[in-house]
Amino acid sequence: ILKCAEFSPYNLPRSYGIEMRPYLDNLEKELADAKSDGKVTEQDADPICFGLYKQLCIWAVMTGRVFVWVFLVLQWNLMARPMNVDGISFQNFWANGDSVIFKYNTNKKDRKGANTTEKHCYANPENPFICLFLALGCYLCIFQRIYSMVGWDGCRGFLLMLPKMAVGRRLMRQ
Repeated sequence: ILKCAEFSPYNLPRSYGIEMRPYLDNLEKELADAKSDGKVTEQDADPICFGLYKQLCIWAVMTGRVFVWVFLVLQWNLMARPMNVDGISFQNFWANGDSVIFKYNTNKKDRKGANTTEKHCYANPENPFICLFLALGCYLCIFQRIYSMVGWDGCRGFLLMLPKMAVGRRLMRQ
C-alpha cells in the first residue's frame, strides 16, 4: 500500500505513511499468525483474470508500450513467472509448423536443466492484442537494432513500467 502510494497521481498527506505503518505492521502480524494456524487459503501472488490480461494488453498496444505487451503475452502463454520470461533468449525458442516452441535452460525445480519441457505456443487470429506471434513479431521488428546491441532486460524493464500501467488504467476508465 505504501509503495503504491508513491505512484499515486493524487497528493496524499505526509502523515499518510506514518499513520498507515502501525496498521500495516499489525496486518502483517495477523497474516503471519493466520498462516501458521493454517487458516489462510490464498496464495502469495493471486493470478490475474483473463479479462484483466486482455485489458492490459490493449492498454500496452494503444500506448505504444510494445515491450510491456510482449512481456505480458509471453508470461501468459508460457504460464511463467517474470523471472522465467526474463531469461528467454533466441536459443530458447524456435518455429515448428504452426507453433513456436519455448524451452527454458533451467527451471525452479531443475537447476541443471536436465528435464526441462518444451512449451508449444500458437497464434491467436481471433484477437490480435493477445496474439503471441504478433507481439513477438512487432517487438523483434521494432527493436532489432537495440536488441542486438544491449540484449534483453526483461524483468527490470517490465517492473519499471508497472507504475505507468496502473496510472494508465485509471486514465482509461475516466
